[in-house]
Amino acid sequence: MRLNIVPIDIANEIKMSSAQKVWALVEGSTDRKFYSSLFDKTVFILNCSGKSTVLSVLDNLINDKRYDHTESKVIYLVDLDQDPKLGCKVEHPDLFYTDSHDIETMMLNSPAFDKVLSVIGSEEKIKDFKESYGYDDLRQLLLRNGLDLGYMRCLSKIKEYHLTFNSLGFSNFIDERTLGYNRSDLIQEIKNKSSRHNLSENLLVEELEQLKDDADNPWIICAGHDLVNILALAFKKAWATKSNKIDPDLIEQSLLLAYDLIYFQQTELYKSLRQWEQHKGVWILQDNKPSNVS
Repeated sequence: MRLNIVPIDIANEIKMSSAQKVWALVEGSTDRKFYSSLFDKTVFILNCSGKSTVLSVLDNLINDKRYDHTESKVIYLVDLDQDPKLGCKVEHPDLFYTDSHDIETMMLNSPAFDKVLSVIGSEEKIKDFKESYGYDDLRQLLLRNGLDLGYMRCLSKIKEYHLTFNSLGFSNFIDERTLGYNRSDLIQEIKNKSSRHNLSENLLVEELEQLKDDADNPWIICAGHDLVNILALAFKKAWATKSNKIDPDLIEQSLLLAYDLIYFQQTELYKSLRQWEQHKGVWILQDNKPSNVS
């Protein structure tokens, strides 16, 4: 992993690389692991340490009149985040977005989630929890508990509140045993972490309600990192097995291991990458490489 990644340096490296080399620029280490299991091993996957860096490299190459994009063999893979809601989604033929907010939400909204539940969780406790609280699919619970938080992230950007969402104490607003959620406690936790005690809770609630839209897709509004943290909290008490050593990192790694190519084949991202392959005449996906190509 290179330090102090500079977009122009990556752009220059791409320009000087072999015309046959296929590049895949991704946001982070989780993305790199995710795509490494889906792409052909000949694809060079570069962790750019952030969405802004990936987009800056693309912008640099777009603005270089000497660079021929028609012959480009570079794909840029970024999280969709809340870009549709914020109206800031960038469009380019070589730029691809996750179907939902990020890699984590794609994995959670796939059978990989059910695999992780069956391996890490207590079958009996999960069954009792579903019956007690009326959940057919525990994804509904994750989305319910993560939706306000997702909207708060969105609101912070729109209103330029500069709120902090790192290192939130999820147990401060979600009950460890019942997984009951308290919006007032969530807002207080965010205000405390952000040192923004001057913000009125009533104002934030009002702005949240104005921002919400029934047409919004919860899988786009909710951040995967938040949902993984909620899932880790659920495993500690409500769905606990004999092991207490369950944290967000373990869940993320478990999801990566459980996610199969067959799940990826059902996504819009997969379909878009297949179209790109056909247009460029190159192969990046493991299941689409002709047998006569080395």
